Amino acid sequence: MIYLASPYTTDCQWTRDERAYLACKASAILFNMGQPVFSPIANSHYIERTGYFHATGEFWLPYDIKFMKICDVLYVLTLDGWEDSEGIKKEIDYAIETDMPIVYVKLDGDNVVKVEI
Repeated sequence: MIYLASPYTTDCQWTRDERAYLACKASAILFNMGQPVFSPIANSHYIERTGYFHATGEFWLPYDIKFMKICDVLYVLTLDGWEDSEGIKKEIDYAIETDMPIVYVKLDGDNVVKVEI
């Protein structure tokens, strides 16, 4: 199963909404390719948007690590801001510590494609 890391946190709600949409789009494309995927942003964004629950990345990280433990590979969705994301840095660190393969990807129209970093 793929763990799909993507940037999220910013002060701009529109940017958070757009990043969540793109994480969901990438997840849908991967599912359509027969690739099971877990996206922490797809899972948490809409929970927070209900207005009934708010949490920081520090809250979500232990929860996300539990999902990383059952995944086979880390995909990093290289949206704008991914290189500055503290959450992605922690997810990459965990993947390195556990010898989880890391694949960098981007959206290219209706495709998820690998990129060289």
